[in-house]
Amino acid sequence: MLFALALCTLHAQHDPFRVEIPDIPGYKTLRCDLHMHTVFSDGQVWPAVRASEASREGLAAIAMTDHQERRRNVYDEKVSRNYSFEIASKAAPKNLVVIPGTEVTYGMPPGHFNAIFIKDADAMSTTDWRKALEEAKKQGAFITWNHPRWENQQAHITRWLPEHEEIFQNGWMQGIEVANGSLYSPHAFQWALDKKLTMIGASDVHAPIQNGYDFQKGEHRTTTIVFAKEATAASIREALDNRRTAVYFREFIYGEEQWLRPLVEACLSVKVAHNVGSNTQTPRFVVTIKNNSGLTFKLLKVVPGEKPAFYRDYLVKPHSSRGIGVGFPDEIGSDEVVFQVSNFLTSPETPLTFTVKLPKTPKDKRVKSKAKAK
Repeated sequence: MLFALALCTLHAQHDPFRVEIPDIPGYKTLRCDLHMHTVFSDGQVWPAVRASEASREGLAAIAMTDHQERRRNVYDEKVSRNYSFEIASKAAPKNLVVIPGTEVTYGMPPGHFNAIFIKDADAMSTTDWRKALEEAKKQGAFITWNHPRWENQQAHITRWLPEHEEIFQNGWMQGIEVANGSLYSPHAFQWALDKKLTMIGASDVHAPIQNGYDFQKGEHRTTTIVFAKEATAASIREALDNRRTAVYFREFIYGEEQWLRPLVEACLSVKVAHNVGSNTQTPRFVVTIKNNSGLTFKLLKVVPGEKPAFYRDYLVKPHSSRGIGVGFPDEIGSDEVVFQVSNFLTSPETPLTFTVKLPKTPKDKRVKSKAKAK
């Protein structure tokens, strides 16, 4: 009985479907998928399945965003565009927030837009994209420009067109998808920073979720990390309005430093110890970095005067530790060690950095240690 209980506990700690991400000071860290499809547009699964998939992965919230016009699996046009939300919300467990939404889909320009936290999807059924987005704003929706990098719409280069500027100036766009499914857009990342848009990551899933991700190999769906005060619809909306998000895409996290730094500090614990190994010529410090999360960290140890191409790189896997050797302060020209987190980006070209202070070591102790080593 105890052995079986231990196995269950072990399984819960290493569930391949779930990615554990700690809270940051003042906020809960919530993984949300705000773009998906069901049989009520061009998806392949029933809305209740979307709720079941999300619950299995430990997501905090999903948004039902079936297309307005691509209703390939709907043979009765009288079926409401709100129906997928109604079904999913009834099927969802209490700890999963289901958000009403729709995708208004047009050719480029302007492309595809999600409107979530809406009151009535049917009211946006129009061939005029301006009227659709205006109606979404009237309903108090949170509106996102979807997959700007999608080649079906912009084959050669991702552009911010006059129509997008019109949408932005009219208040018809609050968010932008930095990552969608398997697509990452550095243009969208930079626009989010420049224009103060909320960063969104979403699966845009159409097929069963396991068709696109091998959870047993550590893969996960693209999601938005929302830093919310509570795990409620109202709190998630407040966080989106205030741009407290990051994007989780493959092993990358994209977001502003003000959110990524506390996230890294919540995930990693660091210890520094003086070490004299029998196989080393000089004493050194060992910086042990423990990863308390389900995220992967790719670190580069920054050495003053060295080019980035020659940095030492280290992989700290989920729920594991990594020891990193460091010389004495006068050997490395500093009393601190700087690490770049190369897969946590605060702009398309800027990795987050964090610093580890080295403790002071008496010189006479160092000389004796060197003598011993000889």
